[in-house]
Amino acid sequence: MCYLCDTYTLYLCYPTPHVYILNIMSLTSHLVRQFRFSPVSNNAFRSMSSAMDLKVEHDTQNKKFFIKLGDVEAKLEYAKNDLNGNTVLDMWHTEVPPQLQGKGIAKILAQEAFNYVVDNNLKMQLSCSYLQKYLKDNPLDKYKSAVA
Repeated sequence: MCYLCDTYTLYLCYPTPHVYILNIMSLTSHLVRQFRFSPVSNNAFRSMSSAMDLKVEHDTQNKKFFIKLGDVEAKLEYAKNDLNGNTVLDMWHTEVPPQLQGKGIAKILAQEAFNYVVDNNLKMQLSCSYLQKYLKDNPLDKYKSAVA
């Protein structure tokens, strides 16, 4: 909380605590004269400001969906298997760097991976507990029918 204007200030803790990002609410109350930028704060924060700005990329060779955020990346990893003539993506790991967690990035990765499975008539196995929760929270028929 800002001690000058009683508004909240956003903190990104990368790589050290207390990297301050200007809060628009406090702009009208006082001037901010000093900024500290981390490798993540400039590009990644701009990307996180809107889900529309986040670009999920699919690396089929390394079997992962990922979002590049400055110098770090959020990723959803999978193994590709064949089960009874169906191609199954075993989605076994979702990872978002600690400084970017809680911003909906894993949800965007999950949605993109699930839609890829559906759009390509594949099957999916959810070994990752986060993805199991995502399916439970988003029980769309198209997703449920794609589970192996």
